[in-house]
Amino acid sequence: MKIAIFSDIHANLPALLNCLDHAKNLGVQKIICLGDTVGYGPFPNECLDIIKHETISVLGNHDAAIIGKQPLHSFKGTNIDVLTWTKNNITQENLHYLQQAPLTYSEDFWIAAHASPISPHKWTYLKSAAKCREILKQISHKICFVGHTHRPALAPSELGVFKLSPDYQFVINPGSVGQSRDGDLRASYGIFDSSLYEYHHFRIEYNIHETLKGYEKLNIPIRKAKALLNINETRSFFSFLDKFFV
Repeated sequence: MKIAIFSDIHANLPALLNCLDHAKNLGVQKIICLGDTVGYGPFPNECLDIIKHETISVLGNHDAAIIGKQPLHSFKGTNIDVLTWTKNNITQENLHYLQQAPLTYSEDFWIAAHASPISPHKWTYLKSAAKCREILKQISHKICFVGHTHRPALAPSELGVFKLSPDYQFVINPGSVGQSRDGDLRASYGIFDSSLYEYHHFRIEYNIHETLKGYEKLNIPIRKAKALLNINETRSFFSFLDKFFV
């Protein structure tokens, strides 16, 4: 089975649509959303309308803020304005969907969480391979899908493992569909093929200007909108790989 893994869409509709089309063209049979469908971006209802019908989804910390399970003051800057606007404009149907979303979801050999499957409500960032290995020691699942960092990563349970194998455990982070933080502004997602036991990571182009235009209804200036999308991000993707993919 081909399973698409989306995370951190952050109300970026153009990015989501392109990833969804790409995944369907590759014949995926299931889509998992690792949370944070809202926050940062200007299309929360449009994205939730897709996610609730197309995916199995877990709750992210930005999603939790919309339903009152995460304080707004735990976020920063203009994103607080975006979340406030989202709370005031979310449809009742989408609000109910978020209220029913679980913190973790598992099937067979895999488990999904936004940040970590251990104490998921604490929204712990798995920013290192060592931290991932600590988590893997506490679960029985072979594959653990997480997001939250907005950076693609893959970490095995043992040092020196460079090929997916059911003999080991793995943490897989597909990166962010809607707000990448690894120096590559393209949308990021992955596909896990359980039949071949392979994981494929993809970067997908989308029209970022369409997303920027969406901020007009929020009355957010273009400068702040670009900051919300991380357009001025300059950190090296490859320096991050050196630290994480071990």
